[in-house]
Amino acid sequence: MGRAFATFDPASVRVRAPRPLPAILDRFLDWLVEVDGGQAGQPFGSLDGDWIDDFWIDYGSDLSDYVTVFLVLGDGSRIAVWHDVDADLDRRPVVLIGSEGQLGVLGATTAHFLMKLATGRELDPIDLPPPHELEPFRSQLGAWLRKNTDDVGRPLDELAASDARGGHSDLNKWFEQKAAAARARARADPAVNELHRRFDTLVDEEKLGVVQPWRPLTFAVACVGQHFESWRRGEGPRPLPAGFVAELEPVARDYRRSRALTVPGRGAWFGATFRRYPDGWATPACTFDLPPRLSGGDGAVGTPVAQRPTRVVGAAAYREDLEAFPRSPRWMPDWLVEIIRSG
Repeated sequence: MGRAFATFDPASVRVRAPRPLPAILDRFLDWLVEVDGGQAGQPFGSLDGDWIDDFWIDYGSDLSDYVTVFLVLGDGSRIAVWHDVDADLDRRPVVLIGSEGQLGVLGATTAHFLMKLATGRELDPIDLPPPHELEPFRSQLGAWLRKNTDDVGRPLDELAASDARGGHSDLNKWFEQKAAAARARARADPAVNELHRRFDTLVDEEKLGVVQPWRPLTFAVACVGQHFESWRRGEGPRPLPAGFVAELEPVARDYRRSRALTVPGRGAWFGATFRRYPDGWATPACTFDLPPRLSGGDGAVGTPVAQRPTRVVGAAAYREDLEAFPRSPRWMPDWLVEIIRSG
């Protein structure tokens, strides 16, 4: 079989899925393991599970319970089964959650999406590689689909053309509503309000060496157990005064705890970004699946901790964090599992 995916991890799709998989997606993953053997390659992104809990939406979208991500494109866009619709599991649409704000329904069902992939039909708004670059994957997928769809006797191209994507809810409107709900939650969250207040009083533009005060200031934070550090982004990482970091730490930790308690079993973030605007308003963004970016103890700010997990903080710090903010297996990314095992 042709190598179709940059990385290949069907197990992660199942582990990170919030609901049972549509039957044809479950069989598709089994088929890939059987015919592909887990080979990695290019050019169609990565077949991986993923989360989108802070994807685009300030203050945290907490949307991972609504989608099953099974494909991550090279630009960071996600393709997922959308669960927040009034339809049986096998009839829920496949959607694009784009890295640059694109949203769209790619298929009325998982079967329709796979049929389009196999027949070379356009999957707006994403650009597929030329058909020949996905051969023999396309042809083999088409042969498999002919044996695994309800309408075995109908031509696959005809079935793909029958895709009724318009019958589903407005994905853009759904995201707008979720974003509005996240903002409303934030306005009522004492930790977020304290974040705004403290950033407004903490930021001394002269002491921080700000040369363009009309532009937002971006602060990166890394937190693992008792370890905490922060630096300012912009024209490369810039160190912050020790006093500023000391005052920022309790505010960031309170916000971290607040986000951890929002979804039990998800744990706490290890890295976050806080953007402070000229009017004093501050917006946080964090991820729950990525390692923190630490200085490494030698000033090399920005080196992923997964590349040297014991240099600054070891497995004990991560265990301490997991005791305070437990994670279910679904929320344990591979890099974190490896760090815990290594210690």
